[in-house]
Amino acid sequence: MSKKLKIKFDGAEYLLEYTRTTALALEQAGFSLSDIKRKPVSSLMVLFRGAFMANHKRVETETVDRMFESMPDKTKLLSVLVGMYDETVSSLMEDPSGDEGNAEWTAIP
Repeated sequence: MSKKLKIKFDGAEYLLEYTRTTALALEQAGFSLSDIKRKPVSSLMVLFRGAFMANHKRVETETVDRMFESMPDKTKLLSVLVGMYDETVSSLMEDPSGDEGNAEWTAIP
């Protein structure tokens, strides 16, 4: 699955991606992957706009919306954005690499 999405629009290039911080921001704003089946259009818009937060947070909403409107194959775009978002969220559950400096925890009965 793609981790990033490159878009060329109006002579500029954009690199879209999610980070743990941007995924958290989307969740705090009320986004949930479970909404996609119930609200596919608004979910796609939230995912698309959210993917700008990591590298292009100063791009005006109007520009992002015009870019979205000009995008072909929005069904595939939704699939790519969902995969990118899901991969980011899944990375939260991965164990850190290496042992040095990692926290230790013990459950106490």
